[in-house]
Amino acid sequence: MNKFVEIRSYHLKPGTRAEFDRVAREMAVPMLLRWAVDVVAFGPSPHDDESYYLMRAYGSLAERQQSQDDLR
Repeated sequence: MNKFVEIRSYHLKPGTRAEFDRVAREMAVPMLLRWAVDVVAFGPSPHDDESYYLMRAYGSLAERQQSQDDLR
């Protein structure tokens, strides 16, 4: 089965990554999981202190679009 993987990269203001990570772990990712979004991985990017990433998988681009529409 082929999947479409979306990789989101966030460049954060200096000094905000720890709080962003807390909100992602406690609120954002659990919400995505409740909406049956396939969260592949997420966390602080290892290449610098101001980046964060979120990876989600979908069966197709159409499925991704429907998921985005459902979350609005």
